[in-house]
Amino acid sequence: EGYNVSFWMYDLNSGQGFSYRETKTYYSASTIKGPYVVCLAQEVPSCLDEQRSVIEETIHISSNDGYKVLWNTYGKEVFQKWMEKAGCSDIEFIDKWADITARELGLLWVQMYDYFMSDTEDSRWLASVFTDTLNSCIYDTLGDTYTVYSKAGWINSSDYYMVQNDAGIVMADEHPYVMVVLSNACERIDLLDPLIDTLDDIHTYMVND
Repeated sequence: EGYNVSFWMYDLNSGQGFSYRETKTYYSASTIKGPYVVCLAQEVPSCLDEQRSVIEETIHISSNDGYKVLWNTYGKEVFQKWMEKAGCSDIEFIDKWADITARELGLLWVQMYDYFMSDTEDSRWLASVFTDTLNSCIYDTLGDTYTVYSKAGWINSSDYYMVQNDAGIVMADEHPYVMVVLSNACERIDLLDPLIDTLDDIHTYMVND
């Protein structure tokens, strides 16, 4: 169809992975909201009481106004340190938005998994906010089979600012895995859904081989 796509998949138990063009940079769009919110939950846990409804709208319906409230309140510095812990020290930001690769976004989600699995009241609530999120092709494709935590991002502008992205955790039985798909196929979820289904098949084959 003439679009660009990159993906990064990582099994959280075995460490096995599969990727394509994982170091190509894309505009993050709203995918960056997911890591930012989990960073705040870990580093500034009081935000879960102070900004609960804002956090829910920022993730579940991808509210840009909610994200701006959080960013203007808590800033970038805490996020920068959190990203460095994940091994992502070179992500460049344009205002509140990032230029990011599939591998970098995947590493951030690996760190998010540790928080989701910490089994506290706060982590369980926040994980639930990441289910059935708006325009997530990972959830749309795999959510009837597995629990899926995900956050999509999209923009239909021009050139670099035209993306249809998604990232998340697929809780596949004993082999949960992180999946990231970045593309410039804005509004072409019909193309991304079959890719995600195929990547899930590859993961199943990979961990059972």
